[in-house]
Amino acid sequence: MFYPAANDEASLALKAVVPKNAEYVPPLPLKLYRAAYPAAIISGGAVVLVLQVGTEGWVSDVHVIRSVPALDEPSVKAAKQWTFLPARYLGKPVRSTTTVALVYLPFIKRR
Repeated sequence: MFYPAANDEASLALKAVVPKNAEYVPPLPLKLYRAAYPAAIISGGAVVLVLQVGTEGWVSDVHVIRSVPALDEPSVKAAKQWTFLPARYLGKPVRSTTTVALVYLPFIKRR
């Protein structure tokens, strides 16, 4: 199982944002990877995903709740590589869900 060490950056971040008496702490991102922007796409948009995060911080499932058809696959592929500091309830890691939006800006060719 993944448990950050006391001097780990994630542990320090958690201590900075979570009060000591918190019952529930949501999952916090540790490693995020950019989604590949398909070369053939000239427009932008936002893909909204619901991620299932396991007790070890890995993304176990991804559901698209707002779709941009050409951007869904690269968004899901990137999200499946992400890792999180798992959510905690009463100090113990628990499975959780979190919602994220990947925003793609239209490609602008500069002169």
